[in-house]
Amino acid sequence: MPAPFLYYGHSGGDPDIRKLSGFTAPDPVMFLAAGKASALLVSVMEYGRACKESAGCAVESPATLGVDKTPGAGMEVWALKALQKHGFKEIEVPATFPLFITRALEADGVKVSINKNGPAKDGRITKTETEIAHIAATQKAARAAMRIVEQAIKQAEPGRGGVLRLGGKVLTSARMRTLVRAELVKHDCIDFSDTIIAGGKQACDCHQRGDGPLKTGEFIVCDIFPKSLETGYWGDMTRTFFNGAVSAEQKRMYKTVKAAHDAVIAALKPGVTGAEMQKLTMETLQAAGFENGTNPDGTPFGYFHGVGHGVGLDVHEAPGMNSTGGPLPENAVVSVEPGLYYWHLGGVRIEDTVVITKNGAKIL
Repeated sequence: MPAPFLYYGHSGGDPDIRKLSGFTAPDPVMFLAAGKASALLVSVMEYGRACKESAGCAVESPATLGVDKTPGAGMEVWALKALQKHGFKEIEVPATFPLFITRALEADGVKVSINKNGPAKDGRITKTETEIAHIAATQKAARAAMRIVEQAIKQAEPGRGGVLRLGGKVLTSARMRTLVRAELVKHDCIDFSDTIIAGGKQACDCHQRGDGPLKTGEFIVCDIFPKSLETGYWGDMTRTFFNGAVSAEQKRMYKTVKAAHDAVIAALKPGVTGAEMQKLTMETLQAAGFENGTNPDGTPFGYFHGVGHGVGLDVHEAPGMNSTGGPLPENAVVSVEPGLYYWHLGGVRIEDTVVITKNGAKIL
């Protein structure tokens, strides 16, 4: 049996701990992944709830470990006592594991080594039917919010300097995000990482969330990636909008991105690799004459990111859809999001989240 694996973190924010334990808490917990000896280590305050909500593991607290009356007994002591209880003298930990706990364990003779993957990583790639349903529900919330964005941009009218106005007020990225959040809350979701609504040149900086007024005659990229407050599963969807007259080159740019998006979705099936999907994307975009490069100031242009990523208990997780991406299994959930970015034209990105079935990709 491999060495037991020890996690530390906020289970509500650490997807590995949540996946393995089924438990969420606002304070740090520890999870010892050790087969039948697996255990969730929580404070006394969380013990009763953890016993009811955790799945497939024992629950330990300072009281059950016999350190509840030991002054200054922190989580490093909990960990040591849990390891001693099961006779473990060697463990693996993730790269983010706290140094102070590592040092304390090593001082008591425990051998600690780092494993960047851990037992939860591969298990999170292939989703269960329940997990797929959770992601689909969050994706529906993203879609509902995206319709709010669509209607606002469609109904907005250009004012002085091409600035869009809606209901007599300037339509800004921040105002649009407020509308998105209000809709997501109706679906018990929230955009923890800030929805991207970026127009013009801002849309060429992929993770620029956008600020200031939106304008007619410019691409507006909207990337909504909400998290369900109930299940913890994320969704991810991007659309590119335009208010006003579109130039021939802008229209060709949009259609080329859509063609790459459709080509990847049509090619997805169990066994294809993320690297193959990245290559297909690049070939589709370049065949239409859209090249990649770097501007004099060092900023990139063209297509310069992966075509997708896994989506689940984290918005960006394995498997990767990039130049090093490996085989994609059945029931993996991934985003497909090709894009093109040119400072004189703006940015275009189109993204759907799909599940890979035996018959191909199904858009969620």
